[in-house]
Amino acid sequence: MDRQRIQQVIDQVATGELSAGVATGILMAAFAAPDGDASDETLYADLAEGARVQDQLHAVGTESANCHVEAWTEAASLCSGDCWLTHATSPSTDLLLIADVSGHGVQAALVGSLLIGAAMTASLGSRPSLPPSTWLSILNRVAIDGLGHDYLISAVAVQIDLAASTLEVANAGHPPPLLIGPSGVQPIRGHGSPPLGAVAAHKYQSRQVPFGPMEVLALFTDGVREAQSPEDAQFGDRRLWEACTTEAMTARSVCEQVRRRVRAHRAEAPWSDDITFLAVDLPYPPPAAADPAPDGSA
Repeated sequence: MDRQRIQQVIDQVATGELSAGVATGILMAAFAAPDGDASDETLYADLAEGARVQDQLHAVGTESANCHVEAWTEAASLCSGDCWLTHATSPSTDLLLIADVSGHGVQAALVGSLLIGAAMTASLGSRPSLPPSTWLSILNRVAIDGLGHDYLISAVAVQIDLAASTLEVANAGHPPPLLIGPSGVQPIRGHGSPPLGAVAAHKYQSRQVPFGPMEVLALFTDGVREAQSPEDAQFGDRRLWEACTTEAMTARSVCEQVRRRVRAHRAEAPWSDDITFLAVDLPYPPPAAADPAPDGSA
């Protein structure tokens, strides 16, 4: 696939003609199936281009959400099996998904891209609201029907309701999200549900959590807390929670501090797993309803 066509697909995402997930699937499929006579140098260049496209499409995806999202990603190989999306389903509601496909490299990236495409299709077809538990149940069926049991995918789905100041969270075998605020770090634990692709008939459940002033939501893949130092010590939950506590208490400051501390912990050790860390600003108080026009006129 030439650069002109790559840019055309990216432009289609920016204008809304294609979802980020579908576009990533198209592009990653092209990168995963190069010309049989291609040299190693050409293959490497194609995969590097695929990684660049992943980053660019993720950046486009954040523009459709009500809440501001800061993201940090690192791939253990050229392309990441971690994936995520966020978009607004109403002027006061966002849906957010983060997922981690078992394995690394191009095949894991392809599976992740297909999952994101399916997630976007499901959410767009269920406006104004799709419960996170239903979202995961749909994606579990997609994973089972499309991939058999060849891949397991841990995931968390969150609905952010700005009008009610609540989070509705469903978890499929993924590290729990963190609600970070002046009172500390609160993990939002799920119901012990299996990852997507494991149990066909599983019914995912969700829990609702309120949020308040100066709070930030963090979602991440297990590569963050499992990042290893040169002495083989994992970053771990304690260091992660400490890194999430910042004076400014914004998505930007939390994401930047976590990135800086994980990289300092790793030093020169190679990445052992893909890493994704998302921090979300949670606007509070709720957006005020529009004042009625004088005399009831519109």
